[in-house]
Amino acid sequence: MRAGYENAIIELVPEFHGGESAEKLLDWIATVEETLECKRVSFERCVPMITVRFRGAAAAWWAKEKVARARLGKPRILSWDKLKKKMRKSFLPFNYDQVMFQRFHNLKQGSRSVGEYATKFSSLLRRVDLQESEQQIAARFVGGLRSQEVRYNLNLLNPLTLAEAKQKALIVDNRIKRKLERKFWIVWCCLMLWLCLESFGVKVSGIFP
Repeated sequence: MRAGYENAIIELVPEFHGGESAEKLLDWIATVEETLECKRVSFERCVPMITVRFRGAAAAWWAKEKVARARLGKPRILSWDKLKKKMRKSFLPFNYDQVMFQRFHNLKQGSRSVGEYATKFSSLLRRVDLQESEQQIAARFVGGLRSQEVRYNLNLLNPLTLAEAKQKALIVDNRIKRKLERKFWIVWCCLMLWLCLESFGVKVSGIFP
């Protein structure tokens, strides 16, 4: 029964060949973690179920790693966190973490929409090893927003998680956009009325400053 359950989980883990780009490796790691969490598999003893999906260069690297540890008298790697750390060190460029952290640290909304900024923020967040609380991450997100009015309103709402901050930022941004659109149409209608009255010779210069 247990063997069948483990085999079912193994089938859900995508193969890893070792020659993929950094982005694909990190996407693979994210998929594995989602699978383990969904199936409630212990992160402390899951490595054998994951490494059986290694192929090609990845399988060769893992075999070499096991032999090297055995020769040094080190215990086998069984926890996902240790395996993930080893994989990042072996398959990512040597300065990848530093480059990604700098990009994440310097990220601002700029010309992006709030939705695009939220997507970029989450994408970079998955690629850095950030030792911050949920509330601190939410504060980072708010601080990178372009609109001072959106930031002000979000700080009043005090989001405690990134998900909450993103959701409320979209709501506040849409509300402000609608308010600006209403103002625009009021001004436009007043202008059209003024032009219409002026065309009939009605003097309305005192109405508009």
